[in-house]
Amino acid sequence: MVLQLTDFTSEITDEELREFTSEYYIPFALHPVVPAASASIADFPEGKVGVYTRFFEFANQRVPLSLFMCNVLNYYRLHISQLHCIGAAKITNFEVNCRLLAINPTVHLFRAFYHTSWSNGWVSFSKRAGRLQCYTEKLDALRRWREMFFWVDDALVPWDFAFYTQGSLPRDERPPPGSYSMEDAELINENRIPINAYSEAFLCHMGISRNYFQSPEEVPTFIGDDGQEMDLFSVVHLSKPKLVTEGVRPLRDGEEPLLESTAKYWQGRTNELVLEQPEG
Repeated sequence: MVLQLTDFTSEITDEELREFTSEYYIPFALHPVVPAASASIADFPEGKVGVYTRFFEFANQRVPLSLFMCNVLNYYRLHISQLHCIGAAKITNFEVNCRLLAINPTVHLFRAFYHTSWSNGWVSFSKRAGRLQCYTEKLDALRRWREMFFWVDDALVPWDFAFYTQGSLPRDERPPPGSYSMEDAELINENRIPINAYSEAFLCHMGISRNYFQSPEEVPTFIGDDGQEMDLFSVVHLSKPKLVTEGVRPLRDGEEPLLESTAKYWQGRTNELVLEQPEG
């Protein structure tokens, strides 16, 4: 018997949730709570949504959610509680790769690499047929992620979409020519990166996290075994980039404080939520 999304209930405890929300900067204003013992992630109370701990630990999402993650959820009318954690990790991996390559991550560019797929009640993303690929290695199965979820206020996401059934999940055709840059797609394909969990400082460099609390006159750095500062491409190719040694350095001439550059990145993409929204 294959277990479905609705067959799993949460095993997270109150103490585990307190520690987790503190570690991943999930604000009390979202009122995180442990689900009832009998509730699946589809049984969220009114005003709540369910999120998996691995959505933050492995898929590298933060509060507020990445604009690109919001764009993908909005385009597919996908409820965040139905998003498979590996699917979420593929979304963030794509955004990280785009940021490293100075490419604007758009949904249609993402769709050149992926299409929606069904996984026992969850919605995920699978590689399209063809040579385009944006990650380097096949992912191992995640262990014990389905049983680790909690409720937060639905203010986490700006929409209320219904859950898909296997029959109602739309067919995800290839994006039309001209809807994305083929040059960008080729550049991503030539610079594939592993799917991995990253440190808070690295996610701040990517504009995905805003949780940087050091001096605005310094930026976080990543130190290799030789004691020298590593470039960000080298960091992502480490076997465990989340455990890389970190340091700080003063801003260089003409370099913006980290959170200022992050704010500009987000502000420059606020209209994408409308531009990427499909008809219907």
